[in-house]
Amino acid sequence: LDRVNTKIADDAAVLLAFGTAKESRALRLTADIPAGAKPRDPAEVQRERTELRTAAASLFERALTIDPALAEAHLRLARLAMDRGDAARAEQELGKVKQASPDPSHGYLVNLWLGDIRERQKQWNAAAELYVEAVKARPDGQSAYVALAHVLHEMGQGIQAAGVMDRWFARGVTNPVADPWWLYPLGLDARLEARFDAIFAEVKAAKDAK
Repeated sequence: LDRVNTKIADDAAVLLAFGTAKESRALRLTADIPAGAKPRDPAEVQRERTELRTAAASLFERALTIDPALAEAHLRLARLAMDRGDAARAEQELGKVKQASPDPSHGYLVNLWLGDIRERQKQWNAAAELYVEAVKARPDGQSAYVALAHVLHEMGQGIQAAGVMDRWFARGVTNPVADPWWLYPLGLDARLEARFDAIFAEVKAAKDAK
């Protein structure tokens, strides 16, 4: 992606994919000890994670200057803001997605993450309502059921929480891509593959013409 980004500058799809790769690397960074190796300094891991997230945010911002309607870039900026504790920026970005994108997967993540923000603020009823909206958007999304059950448990509604999980298990979900949150590290924009195919076709045509 680094080479592609150098050769094909200022392409929103490339910038989104490149930023997603950096963000996903940050998500996977741990201070675990590889076999036969010395443990990494947790502070060093944290610095590397911060650098990757900062680079990812910069790429998403650049993508949006080219294509302001790129909903996934707004989503990812919101997630990065949540990771650094900036709830106000996260809500701002999520609000843009909510207004502009009809994609149920985007709506699912918007409600899931807004619910997370309300939960951290201990606004239990508001969080529960948002998690219900997430379930409505993607009825097979496990994360929303778990989040809703957790909030109900925090509210002292243990029986209702168990009922939510019973509903989830009764659905018998076997589709490994049923929950957009599971797909998040890989990228959500189904149009990207088609965009890359078009780029590669353009490059091949240019080479053939020489």
